[in-house]
Amino acid sequence: DGVPLYVTMSICSFLAWRINLAPVLTLMDSVVFVSTIIFWSFQEHFLHEKVLHSTFDWFGKEIHQGHHDKPYHQISIDPASLLLGWMVSAHVLFRLLLPLPLALTATIAYSLAGMGYEWAHYIVHTKVRFKSRFWKRVRENHTRHHLINHN
Repeated sequence: DGVPLYVTMSICSFLAWRINLAPVLTLMDSVVFVSTIIFWSFQEHFLHEKVLHSTFDWFGKEIHQGHHDKPYHQISIDPASLLLGWMVSAHVLFRLLLPLPLALTATIAYSLAGMGYEWAHYIVHTKVRFKSRFWKRVRENHTRHHLINHN
């Protein structure tokens, strides 16, 4: 349905905007980029554990539980509207906290971290045979999360 294409085009648009605004990247851009990826990792863990696997009922919990209930090789990718809405919301938040060039850097980092996660999640739900020990462990841990222990 074009989700990767839409998200990639959006990231490229933010990148073009950033380069057009200030073509020279600074040390602060590097700090913001790395910090944003670290932030993304913590917020993903928090949201997944505390919201998607919460004890209170809400529609997002049901959607996520449906993902867990599907056969293992059932692949699901979040819809473009959710991913793009999340990206724009993150940009608005970053813009409230940072000058525009750094907010764009943060948005790009945040979006790339999200795309990397989506790709990894997608690939561990396929029948791809991994040679890498790392990816084998990622799949084993994810399978354990799905089928044995939601925590």
